[in-house]
Amino acid sequence: MKKPFENKEFYDPGRLRSKVKFVQDQTTKKPSGGTQTIENTILETWAGKENVSGYTIATVLNENGATVQNDVAYFVIRNRDNFYPDKTMFIRPNFNEKWQIHRIKQLDEPVTFIQLLCVRLK
Repeated sequence: MKKPFENKEFYDPGRLRSKVKFVQDQTTKKPSGGTQTIENTILETWAGKENVSGYTIATVLNENGATVQNDVAYFVIRNRDNFYPDKTMFIRPNFNEKWQIHRIKQLDEPVTFIQLLCVRLK
């Protein structure tokens, strides 16, 4: 239970049930000429996937052209000393899905959990 004097949003770590990968696209030159884009895995960790409020969905839909409510979600991860996500990274909760990071929010101070607002790419 959240104590009134704590400067924290309470988040239950037991909700981090999904294994996700943070990937970054990297463009390389082919020996035969031309370029190819490959995904470089930065981190594999546990995350919680959360629903998004209607107002946030409307804002993101207008900015990104997403079409369905299921195209927007929050992912929550634990903070790590040697890793901090940025908007150039993508999240892959499974092989078929790729989510673009739209906003990053620290849920507490000192930072224990990070909330990522993401849009599914098609």
